[in-house]
Amino acid sequence: MLRFVLGRAGSGKTTLCLQEIERELRREKDGPALLCLVPEQAAFQAEYALATLSGLGGSMRAQVLSFRRLAWKVLQETGGGRRIFIDDMGKGMVLRKVLEKQKKSLKVFRHAGETPGLIDALVRLYNEMRRAHTSVFRLREYLERQAEGPDKEGLLRGKLQEVALIFEEAEHELSAHYVDAEDYLLLLSLKLPQSSLIQGALLWADGFYGFTELEFLVLKTLMNHLAKMTVTLSLTRDYPPQEIIDELDPFYKSAQTCQQLQRLAASCNKDVEKIVLSAGEGAAPYRFQNSLPLAHLERYLHTYPAVPYVDGDELLPLRLIAAANRRAEAEAVAREIIALARDQNYRFREMAVLAHNLEDYGDILIPVFKSCGIPFFLDQKRTILHHPLVEFIRSALEVVNGNW
Repeated sequence: MLRFVLGRAGSGKTTLCLQEIERELRREKDGPALLCLVPEQAAFQAEYALATLSGLGGSMRAQVLSFRRLAWKVLQETGGGRRIFIDDMGKGMVLRKVLEKQKKSLKVFRHAGETPGLIDALVRLYNEMRRAHTSVFRLREYLERQAEGPDKEGLLRGKLQEVALIFEEAEHELSAHYVDAEDYLLLLSLKLPQSSLIQGALLWADGFYGFTELEFLVLKTLMNHLAKMTVTLSLTRDYPPQEIIDELDPFYKSAQTCQQLQRLAASCNKDVEKIVLSAGEGAAPYRFQNSLPLAHLERYLHTYPAVPYVDGDELLPLRLIAAANRRAEAEAVAREIIALARDQNYRFREMAVLAHNLEDYGDILIPVFKSCGIPFFLDQKRTILHHPLVEFIRSALEVVNGNW
């Protein structure tokens, strides 16, 4: 059975899932597994919430898993996970090797290995094709169908032909010894029927707004072996499979996911149940009950024309500041943080700065915060190329290769 729990942000979807897990644990300490499937970045928060459920003192039956962690557990049980895991850096090295090997037969990508950033772009394209469950075979099929088209000698066709050649050779190199994140999902879909962990289990998928093609494949396989699957989605209403969704709908991606899951359930002959959580007309969602201005902002953020917030003399706790440049923005943020810490007894760890693109603001925020004495952590991946150890290894290899 597939069940949807639909509701706006803060309407209590996650709370409902945790309450149901708690109820199952109190009803029966031993029994089929209770699986909470969440995105990778939300796993710790969900584990903490599950571990702190009142009065339970822990459980071996309930588990919080991401897709990758679920694949690891199933492969540990059923076998098939002995190949070496390879990350994007390893894929880049394999692609560079293939480019050097096929250099004479390439035209568009002949000098790709020498072009900065192009290997990373090929790795991203390779990963995107894998996530979309698009194989080199399907790419070649498309090229064959377009062979007699007007662009049969065009640059795009030439690029796609060489991409197919490069990826085919790379897959031959990778498949024999290595496995990546996408391979884990494909192996998971094949091994799930053999797993005792899944048979008759209850699963709650929470925190997702969409899934890749491989993840849909895994969910379809799960439907056939779980006793019940619950999926939460941020939607204000039900979206039947036959409804045409407006692409400008703020819930477009989640609505597409809802429709696709209903189609999968129909193909598996599974019943579908839908629960829509609503606080009632004009009432604040569960999360925003103590902050009516934020509830108003959540409800009307994408409404045109804009609906003004009116509640007596209370003002919306939102300030818009126009700055001449990014440096001025960063300095205004620093002044606000210092004022909150000094005058209103806020702690630095209780404040966060969100940027649309951290790469554009990181180099500006770092010196501004350091000059103001603001302790901070920048949630951004940093290249290892300038790390002292990596520089030492690279220099040592250059010494050997260049004979001093």
